[in-house]
Amino acid sequence: MDASAKLSGLSAEEARERAARGLSNAAGAPRTKTLASIWLENVCSVFNAIIAAVIAFFLVFYFRQGDGRLLLDCLGVAMVALFNTAIAVVQEIRAKRALDAVRLLLVREVTVVRDMVTGTVAPEDLVLGDVVRLARGEQAAVDGRLLISRRLEMDESLLTGESEPVAKAAGDAVLSGSFCVAGSGYFEVTAVGADAFAAGVAGIARRYKLTPTPLTRRVNALVQSLFASAVILILLSLWRRGDVPMDADFVRRLGAILIALVPQGLVLVNSATFALGVYRISRIGAVVQRLGAIESFAAATVICMDKTGTLTQNRLTVKLAAPLAGELFQADAEKLLGTFAALATEKNSTALALAAYPVDRSVELVDEIAFSSERKMSFLALRRGGRPFIWALGGYDLLLERLSGDDREKAETLYARYGLHVYRALMLVEIAGDTDLEAVRAGGAFSARALCLAAIGDTVREGAGRVIRDFQSRGVRFKILSGDAAPAVAAVCRDIGWEAGSGDTVGGGELETMDGEAFAAACREKTIFARLTPGHKLRIVRALKAAGEHTVMLGDGVNDLPAIKEADLGFAMEEGSQATKEVADIVLLANRFTLLPEILAEGNTIVNSVAAVAKLFLTKNFMVICATLLTLGFALDFPLTPRRVSLLNIFAIAVPAMLTALRNANTEKRRGFLLDVASFAAVSALVMTCGAQAAFFLTRALGGETADGFGAMAMLAAMVALAAVNYVLVAAENRSRRLIVETAYALALVAVFALVCAWPGGGLALRAVRLFYEIDPLTPAAWTGAALAGIGGAAMLVGLQRLRRGWIIRGSAKRKKFSAPVHNGLEMKNRRD
Repeated sequence: MDASAKLSGLSAEEARERAARGLSNAAGAPRTKTLASIWLENVCSVFNAIIAAVIAFFLVFYFRQGDGRLLLDCLGVAMVALFNTAIAVVQEIRAKRALDAVRLLLVREVTVVRDMVTGTVAPEDLVLGDVVRLARGEQAAVDGRLLISRRLEMDESLLTGESEPVAKAAGDAVLSGSFCVAGSGYFEVTAVGADAFAAGVAGIARRYKLTPTPLTRRVNALVQSLFASAVILILLSLWRRGDVPMDADFVRRLGAILIALVPQGLVLVNSATFALGVYRISRIGAVVQRLGAIESFAAATVICMDKTGTLTQNRLTVKLAAPLAGELFQADAEKLLGTFAALATEKNSTALALAAYPVDRSVELVDEIAFSSERKMSFLALRRGGRPFIWALGGYDLLLERLSGDDREKAETLYARYGLHVYRALMLVEIAGDTDLEAVRAGGAFSARALCLAAIGDTVREGAGRVIRDFQSRGVRFKILSGDAAPAVAAVCRDIGWEAGSGDTVGGGELETMDGEAFAAACREKTIFARLTPGHKLRIVRALKAAGEHTVMLGDGVNDLPAIKEADLGFAMEEGSQATKEVADIVLLANRFTLLPEILAEGNTIVNSVAAVAKLFLTKNFMVICATLLTLGFALDFPLTPRRVSLLNIFAIAVPAMLTALRNANTEKRRGFLLDVASFAAVSALVMTCGAQAAFFLTRALGGETADGFGAMAMLAAMVALAAVNYVLVAAENRSRRLIVETAYALALVAVFALVCAWPGGGLALRAVRLFYEIDPLTPAAWTGAALAGIGGAAMLVGLQRLRRGWIIRGSAKRKKFSAPVHNGLEMKNRRD
């Protein structure tokens, strides 16, 4: 069948039939979670399983002993689980909806011919045998065979890393992932889905990537430690009890220990904070496809980037226009180039770059020979004021051979003076003598007079230099991993003010000859990697990770996909290949390279938020450990029951934790996460435990023997008051936007608790709350004891935390002073972009 017949395309019925046979381009990559999976994951969590085991434990002893308190404990414990699960589900659904809404921006429809009518379909709706139209700026979604080429040029840099466009003729292959940069054409789909070329390189993308972030690893370590502590304390309690049968009070104490030490809320707020970061980043222009990706970026030590499409835009720009003819000035050279670009009918990427220059309207086009990949130059037959002449625009090295001695010497001098070897150098010449266009078209020789030189290069993304300088000031190193030649990469570096020396560069051929140790050293020490294959990029990322670097990879093409997949964190550009966007952790919409500092700031905010929340939770956990050890070792009173733990969890821990996460404004890079969190929690827990015990003994001393029954309530009151002070301290360290709000909540928490304890009557609802949470009205002695312990404990808490904070800051300053950041490779000039 000839090409003209093929342009009728498939019929709608044929397309439906082929799609039903599985011959469509339907994408198999997963999207965001479904609502059902969100509910299932949060309901069937490990923590809910532990809560269910505790409830079952209580029920067994309820049926044995008939103590109604155990039934109420079951309800109190279940309420905590329901509260935590509900918040987790709501936050994740919000993140999902935000992500779904933004991801719609990534979908680009394809122009297809069906039933002899041109229309658009989604890329996944293409089927084998479809006829697809390609125009400038469009990406091939599938593989095909070109039917009609109207001077079609394809940019295959996403597949190979080579920035030079490839001219395509009828019958040539069109590869998925390549871009049309000039001309237009129609091709027949020959491979879809997993059979497409891009899918072959992207096969690695189908393997599930499980790379826990540094923060997730720290939180997991805390969770495991706390769970182990709970098990140890329970075993110690059982050993200390010996052969005495377990009664309801002992069972409730074991349950309280387990519930208090299982950090369900910490993991919940950790996930909710990640989800909130996803939502905020989606609003400024990025699609986050992995919950912990933003936080992972905050831990980056090395950022690897592709050049074409990442540091640069997918368009060219004129770097230099210089006159060669003696009678011409700079403005004349620019007008000559602009006139050539305006009159040429073929608007390829070079013509579009030259179109920025002014045009001489007195020149008329008579005929032309369009650019071809074989000839590497184009010709225009022109007329001005009745005088005919011919211009040729082509590669510097090709046209240099056509010049006379003086012209050639001048061109070579200018070429060397301006260092044009790092750019795509062009020359505009005028054909000498009586040579006509037909003779040139037939392949005849010609001589020429030089008019001007032009240097064409990649267009650097706006603000790229500023972004790199910002990251370097934070101790983060950059490396360029490119499939392009070293001079082209060096030119881009020079444009952004990044000075490249020969010792900073290594090529893919050199890497092939290196053994394992030399290869690893080159990956650590070199900054520019040129002429790389996808395999090279993958090996470099693996070597950096093996050296302990938290490695980030930015790219846009299928040739970057294996490295993006292997890196600790992968970024993709919106204009990149669909396969690369599917596996990237974050996609930058509108290719906004300058968004990186904002994402880094959000990552630091997440780390600081989780650190603040962890301080709240760990304070309670450590306090329970201290109280349990005092009870086991000295037979002191243990004030917590399962329902009182639930009360503390919801009002004194969970709600403050959510407020802390929502209102955090601290974007500083956090160092010593575990040391800071653990030391804060240890100091606060020790003070709160001592304060609670002081409240007990003060109550007993002030109230005599009749106060024994109120000692536990006085301890609980002191704990609530000190938990409120602890929350304000956390907010202050975390640089809350408005500390007054946190202070008001803390005061309100104490006031509500005091009101519930002080009001002897109250309505039915208040009495039910007191009954359920085992809150008894306090006697004057208990009030006095709790107040004195609370005030003294608050003063001690503030003082000790200030001392601890100063010690942490001084230690951090010393570490920073004596561990200077490692700099390798290139240094940025202090210049404007």
